[in-house]
Amino acid sequence: MSIARALALPALVLCACGTHTIQLTDDQNFRFTTALTADVIPVADCPDDLTMDWSGLTSDLLGHELDPTTDIDNLRVVRFYDLTPQEILDAISINELSQSDLSGNVDYAPVAGETQAEMTEFNFNGTAIDPATEVCASLGATFMFTALTGLYEYRMLVFFEPTKGETNTEVLLDADSAALEFDADLSRGGVIEVPKGRDYIVSWLDLTLDGQGNSFSLSNIDRLMLARYSLDVQEMEQQFLDLQIIPEEMYTADIGGVGEYELALATDEAGLAFEGFDGEGLWLMGLFCSTCANPAPLYLAVIEAN
Repeated sequence: MSIARALALPALVLCACGTHTIQLTDDQNFRFTTALTADVIPVADCPDDLTMDWSGLTSDLLGHELDPTTDIDNLRVVRFYDLTPQEILDAISINELSQSDLSGNVDYAPVAGETQAEMTEFNFNGTAIDPATEVCASLGATFMFTALTGLYEYRMLVFFEPTKGETNTEVLLDADSAALEFDADLSRGGVIEVPKGRDYIVSWLDLTLDGQGNSFSLSNIDRLMLARYSLDVQEMEQQFLDLQIIPEEMYTADIGGVGEYELALATDEAGLAFEGFDGEGLWLMGLFCSTCANPAPLYLAVIEAN
């Protein structure tokens, strides 16, 4: 993690009738880089079937523990043409993998306790896949097997490749199938100072760049996070992958389709509403894309109330 001195910078805060409007800007955003790697499993060419096994999936891409019998809601096989596994990983890392890059996918919804299924049990809107004709080396396709929580939260991935002369018919998705490494600089944007109080509106309409400095569409932002920590900026950087599981308190909100939000409407796990930037420590404000394969926030800034 990058180690840098945190500078206190004023936020762009507009005040009207007791309500503070926090206008987020690109120069307040954190910076990060990612390195995503994944295994490529050779399988039999044009097999009658493949066994898709996720019994060893005891932790996800971020290294967080999960139970493969209860925490996985959906398994998905995605087919790509004209993209290698490395090109797909590179696109995921910078959130540039688009729907047009996919040439098809099939899903399987496991029942509690299941940890494997045959590929012929996967389907798309009721249409099953036939590995004997669709998983063939001659087609030049790249296949990715993924596990998800909910519809879009990717927990792990692995590639498999039909190979002439190969006899393997198992695709194993486990805790070591892929790894995602982060290098985050939270102090790059300084510490944003806001006045103490409860009534805030936050606006992200001026944002144009994500945390990697890449352009993005505002429509990608669909989740907001507010979290308070008893850590300094350097300690946050060192524990970056755990920032959503170690806060003293955390509030979230679904914000798809809007460009600003009243923070008092955000709630914690118990349903309690956000009551202001009070309490000891620093806050993080994050904006996320739940449909992006890269779980890193698009925007993340350190906030301190005075």
